Amino acid sequence: MNKQFGAIFLLAGTAIGSGMISLPIVLAKFGVPVSILLMVAFAVIAYFSSIMRCDLNLNSKANFSLKEVGELYGGKFAGFVGSWSIKILMFALISAYLFGLSSIVNELCKGCVPQNAVIIGMAVMTLVVLAFASETVIRINKSLFIFMIAAFIILVVMLLYGLEGSDVPTIAMEIDSIKSWACIVPVIFTSFGFQGSLHNMTEYVDNDIKLIKRSSLFGSLIPAIVYIIWTSSILVIVFNSDHVFFEKMMAGNVSAGELVMVLSKVCGAGAIPIAVRFVSIFAILTSLVGVGLSLFSAYSLELKVKNPSSKRMICAILTVIPSMLVAMVVPDAFIKTLNFAGIILAVLAIVLPAILHENLQNQQIEDKKLMMKNKLLVRIIFAIGVIIVALGICW
Repeated sequence: MNKQFGAIFLLAGTAIGSGMISLPIVLAKFGVPVSILLMVAFAVIAYFSSIMRCDLNLNSKANFSLKEVGELYGGKFAGFVGSWSIKILMFALISAYLFGLSSIVNELCKGCVPQNAVIIGMAVMTLVVLAFASETVIRINKSLFIFMIAAFIILVVMLLYGLEGSDVPTIAMEIDSIKSWACIVPVIFTSFGFQGSLHNMTEYVDNDIKLIKRSSLFGSLIPAIVYIIWTSSILVIVFNSDHVFFEKMMAGNVSAGELVMVLSKVCGAGAIPIAVRFVSIFAILTSLVGVGLSLFSAYSLELKVKNPSSKRMICAILTVIPSMLVAMVVPDAFIKTLNFAGIILAVLAIVLPAILHENLQNQQIEDKKLMMKNKLLVRIIFAIGVIIVALGICW
């Protein structure tokens, strides 16, 4: 049971993060009803893509690395794409998380601390956390996730208590153009992006199929529930309290820190503004730790260093420093890097695994274990992945 909860917390904790801030921003133009439908749809896509990816792990003896799994089922080129896709994805996500956290902290400090200094501080903290053993990092992430969910529940109850009689925003802008969808689809998919942690999860539960299915299900379901409640509440609150800022959200011209500060002002004095800041910061922190661990593990599998302590430190530095530099250099990096990450994630979590999964189905392997046996479903998921990539590129 402890392994089950640990695996669920790893996936859900990795997923729930930047979406707490990015989803209200990118979904404002769609209103609450359409936003809920989109989040449910992407939770379903996340579940099936994770099952498809885990099938590759279960039938390989490649230490769960997408690079080695790719080589096994698709050759050297597939292995190369898998290896660099996951690295680029993790770099982009960590950059987005560092920038988002620094934006929130910078707004809280009213600009008295330079944003780049905050980014460096957050990066150093992440590096120190990753220097611990993987089991310790998972326990740290589990604790962060529990604190965040507890604060989230308290906050939502407080927020919903004051929403009686409020208007619910519906579609407020034209969404029939490709550009309208291109700027939100990759970001939504990124919000459910725990696929980079799947190899950690399958290894953690010792390849137990039942535990993998449950972990993937609840790893998709919990973020969907949290995002739906949170995003709907935020959109209703801002729509009824600050229509000018809501229009800025619809145009996508707000930062993570600005949204958190507006929510704090709208909620007035007392415990609610503190809870808003707490939930926002801890949500991104859980994703930062989970994604950092995934990239750290990828380096650990490839780096040939005999001394364990030196190896952990080198892997931690390679994980954090490049992302820190991107966060410091790229202006308004939050939504931009999340959109880019969505493109890479679609390749990593859907397109490549779907191709490899079909190759796996066609191979004659003794004691083959497949949780997803429907070829048509695999091809539908593949088509969705291609659409996400195309929309991201169009933006």
